[in-house]
Amino acid sequence: MRRIRLRLLVLYRRAMTLLRLPRRGWWGMAAGLLACTCLLLLFHTSQLAASSYELRDLQRQRTMLEREYRLGQLQLAEAQRISALRDAATAAGLRPATPEQRQFIRVEPVMR
Repeated sequence: MRRIRLRLLVLYRRAMTLLRLPRRGWWGMAAGLLACTCLLLLFHTSQLAASSYELRDLQRQRTMLEREYRLGQLQLAEAQRISALRDAATAAGLRPATPEQRQFIRVEPVMR
């Protein structure tokens, strides 16, 4: 039992000796960690900027599509209104005027 403990203690001390770094090693590791963190931050920022540009383009496209939709609705409403008027006139027994029935009146402007 004592031999096993002694053996484990020797292995533990060797492992700790291997893990010990000189002071320059710790500074180098800290600098490397800082550099990796900065690179990750730069990557994240560039991805965020690209996403915001894409979002802006999608919002512009949405605005244009909404305008086209409203214009289509307006045109549809006008077309439905004319057809509704035509249907109401037909139901009332009205029909389009013939060329003989058309009369044009010219109004001259009056100077004051």
